[in-house]
Amino acid sequence: MQIGNAKEINSWIESILHSTGISGGWVDFIMIGIDILFMIIIIILLDLLAKKIILSIVDKLIRRTKVTWDDVFLDNKVFHNVAHIVPIVLIDFFMPIFFGKYPGVLSLIDKVTDFAFVWIIVVLLNSIINSLTELSKGRDKYVSIAVQSLSQLTKIGIFLFAAIITFSILLKIDLGTIFGTLGALTAVLILVFRDTILGFVASIQMSASKMVKIGDWVVMPSYSADGYLIELNLMTAKIQNWDKTITSVPTYALISSAVKNWEGMSEAGVRRIKRSIVFDLNTVRFCNEDDIKLFMTYDLLEKYIDAREKEISTYNTKQVIHKDKLVNGRRMTNIGVFRKYAELYLENNDMVAKEQTLMVRQLQATEHGLPLEVYCFSTETAWVKHEGIQSDIFDHLFSVANEFGLRLYQAPSGNDILALKK
Repeated sequence: MQIGNAKEINSWIESILHSTGISGGWVDFIMIGIDILFMIIIIILLDLLAKKIILSIVDKLIRRTKVTWDDVFLDNKVFHNVAHIVPIVLIDFFMPIFFGKYPGVLSLIDKVTDFAFVWIIVVLLNSIINSLTELSKGRDKYVSIAVQSLSQLTKIGIFLFAAIITFSILLKIDLGTIFGTLGALTAVLILVFRDTILGFVASIQMSASKMVKIGDWVVMPSYSADGYLIELNLMTAKIQNWDKTITSVPTYALISSAVKNWEGMSEAGVRRIKRSIVFDLNTVRFCNEDDIKLFMTYDLLEKYIDAREKEISTYNTKQVIHKDKLVNGRRMTNIGVFRKYAELYLENNDMVAKEQTLMVRQLQATEHGLPLEVYCFSTETAWVKHEGIQSDIFDHLFSVANEFGLRLYQAPSGNDILALKK
């Protein structure tokens, strides 16, 4: 459309309006409305044309490439947003055609187009950042944390800068003046964006030290959080607890608070079993001949009992004078034999990791009895399977304790007390 022809059309429409008897003030008002309508139609047509041309070219190019990054850019509408810039740039050419006679309206619409241009650029940059962030997810998860935090910080910076430019356009304030004012308010800005700054620093530290990543099982006692880390951004980290509730904590809390990360367990392929059995101290005693004969019939203990008996016999023959007293010399105890039996049982259990620490030990005796702790690692890290292995081990140990003359301890119940009264 040539400028001369457009002005002639405007003059022709204006003359028609005057011929109908409409006053001059209303004619100007109607002409402004008509021009705005024409401008909107032109913007829409230019936008559709730009998208059709740009996207058709881009689509052909993308089909020819084997890389995936261009598909990600297309999915995030990067090229769509580039097409939106074309009509905003071209509208500067058409504005004098429509609003040359109305300087006030021309100035106002010029501000609106500048405003639109700024925020279209913001949307474009936002889509590019989203694309880059999505591409980083396929790489190292720790790098992805840093990229995601950096992208969010960049977005905040872009939006703030765009808001400042918009403020400058609308109020006709020099950018230097605005930035000078913000410089004077640095302390306030730091206070306002404290969590954002701390979150960004925390993300960089977590990425560099590989402390935690999405998908890790973490425990944060100070926040009553125990579950999988499902989201980690600049401001907050979301942990889905085992009861399916979600706990949100500040991102910087992952480096400033106590955090237990169970990822090492998953990587090692084993999971610890640490649980005690408590025995009644009144049932702990020396083994007699009948006990020894009985223990020799247990497959797991046969070699141990034989070797132990020879060792003790040799020692007592050389050292003990009064052999008729139990306190003299060395003797096996039922709790000691049971402890060895439990150890051998674990060593022969295929579901217990043999290369990890494996022991059965006594803990400090208390008013509740003598605790015997089983410390080993199962070969399954999945919760359900691990608990099944642990339960099977203790089911067996609880059941065989009586074979060694040991009684498990439990606090007396109401029925126990009633039985004593009868």
